[in-house]
This record gives sequence, structure tokens and C-alpha cells, in this order.
Amino acid sequence: MSSATICPHCGSDKTATILYGMPAPEAMEQAERGEVILAGCVVSGIDPQLACRDCGSLWSNSQDATTTEIGKKFAEYFANWNIELPPGAENAGDRGTIFKAGWTINYLFGSDGEKYIEFYATHRMTNDRRHRIYESGRVDDLDAIQEMYMYDSKLPGSEEEAKRRYMEHNQRVAEELRQLGLYPEGDINAYLRTNDVPPSRSS
Repeated sequence: MSSATICPHCGSDKTATILYGMPAPEAMEQAERGEVILAGCVVSGIDPQLACRDCGSLWSNSQDATTTEIGKKFAEYFANWNIELPPGAENAGDRGTIFKAGWTINYLFGSDGEKYIEFYATHRMTNDRRHRIYESGRVDDLDAIQEMYMYDSKLPGSEEEAKRRYMEHNQRVAEELRQLGLYPEGDINAYLRTNDVPPSRSS
């Protein structure tokens, strides 16, 4: 760990470089001392480079940190919780995870002709959020995993049809998130809402 590497989310200096691939004996020794984190052999080329041992956040480090409209809009969205993107994150292809104020936010930078960040945010006290923020400042709302479905109890078959649509929607969104690397792994609510487990319902 470099003494200059501070977690951009919690301010801890207990950070470590993430190493990918088959570790050498020296890397194994460094991992035992807590100097690096071994992340396995499956890599995408756009994986996080640094991790915080205190809060668990993951991020990429770059010397090209800039304050862009993307960063501003992201900070505005999470202003109530004082959450911002880590310095140097705003490069196409960078991805990471932020754990702060009860939120788990998986994010990915990309471009479809215009640079953007797409993020999926979960919090046990509210519904899931999925948005794409473009360099121009445009914010697109994207499909997220739904927390409940509604039906008309007076209409025969309404509940079954609502549940079918609910499950189809959530399973489709979950697969999209897995493909992007944004799925909230380990989130019990995501599991319950994408498998055939009775959710909260309103009638």
C-alpha cells in the first residue's frame, strides 16, 4: 500500500492494490502481510485496481482525475449521503463499488458515442436505483429490480398475471446487470425478487 493512497469514500489509509492472475510466491507473501489483495485469474481488463480494507470500497486509480458533468450529477444524486465518485474514476471502462451510508453502489463507465456512467444502487431502506448519467448532463432512468407487484383482487387471474410479469421483469434486469458486472451479489432482496419467493404485494 502506498502511504499516499487514501480511500476516497471513508478516508481510511488501510488500502491495498488488487492483484489479478496467478500469484507469484512474492505476491502470496504480500497478501499475507495485507499489502495486496488477490482477486483471482478471471479478468476483464477494466477491473478495480484498489480496495479499502475498512469499508470494502473498490475503485480504479488514475492520474487523469477531472471534475466533469458526470461527477457533478452523481454527487448531486447522492448529496443527502455525501457520496461522490472517487478521484480518477471518470475514465471510460473504469468500474468500482462504493459502500457508504448504507448504500452499495456498483458503477461502470462506458461510451455509446457519448461518455457515461451507469450505476446500480441498493439500500435496505429504499428501492433499488439504476441510472445512466451522460457527459452532457442527461440522466436516463433504467429498469431496476422491482420490490413488489400490484394486482386487482376482484379480477380472476390478476394476481397470477402480475406475478408472472414481475418475475419476468426482475429476471431480465438481473441478467442485464450480471452481463454488465453491476448485479448486487450477496444482496438477499435481489435474490428473493428474482427467484420464486413471495414478495411484498399490494392489492
